[in-house]
Amino acid sequence: MSNLGGNAQRTRHMFNKAFLEALADHFRREGPKVIERVAKNQPAAYSKICALLVPKCFKIEGTHGAKGGSLCPGGLQSQ
Repeated sequence: MSNLGGNAQRTRHMFNKAFLEALADHFRREGPKVIERVAKNQPAAYSKICALLVPKCFKIEGTHGAKGGSLCPGGLQSQ
């Protein structure tokens, strides 16, 4: 993919779009089989991937007057 008229931002956008489309297509075809294989043969890598997909912080919003906060690596922090 060439630099479209010198516009680096547009080139990156086009590359990212094409890459994510190809990745989604590959996942639709092979995803479940690959996930199963990695979980079985490389459990540490599988666990790391799962951990990377989970947000590091969660915002907790209270209801009916309850006080909210956030759950981050430092523990529960009240806001």
